[in-house]
Amino acid sequence: MRARLLLIPAVVLLGCGRDAGPGPEEPPARETAQATATEDEPVQVVHTGPETPSRPPGGPARFVLRLEARSGDSAVGFSLASLSPTPFADADLYLNAWDCGARGRWIELRSAKVAFCSQPRADTVDAIAPDDEGCSWTSAFEAGGTTGGSFETFVGVSALVRRGDQRLGRLRVARATVLESTWYAVSPIAPYEVELEFLAEPR
Repeated sequence: MRARLLLIPAVVLLGCGRDAGPGPEEPPARETAQATATEDEPVQVVHTGPETPSRPPGGPARFVLRLEARSGDSAVGFSLASLSPTPFADADLYLNAWDCGARGRWIELRSAKVAFCSQPRADTVDAIAPDDEGCSWTSAFEAGGTTGGSFETFVGVSALVRRGDQRLGRLRVARATVLESTWYAVSPIAPYEVELEFLAEPR
């Protein structure tokens, strides 16, 4: 029996500037996924994009969003319906960076499909306040980077999530990349990662 090698290319587009699309002078980076199979074995796919979410029994799903660009949007986002990585155009969640050099870099979790209500920091996603009364629902909340040039931790930053009038669950930042003090002088910039916990609402 012959083994067949399947190559599945996925093109990653880099953004330039806050709320801007791909930069015209930046060549696109590329990520690939490879799979191998034989006639008697199922296909096994290995992704180089965001990690597959893990979920302890009865606990929240954990997954990683990765931003390759210095400024702009991540090419790969995340679907809360399938709990899986998905291209930017189909994503419920994605990362956006706004780079002000030595003055700071702001990493936000954004969405055009769901809304967030920021909550006080919590030790675990289960500790996020369940009451959304008085919430100001927005399309983004800060999840990493620096604030005004200071290097604070974003672990514990959390939000309630809803689509329309339906509450979907709760998000919490479990880990975020820590920037070096001279990060703005480095080129090309290293990827930025935010690990999130998502606890879905009971159905």
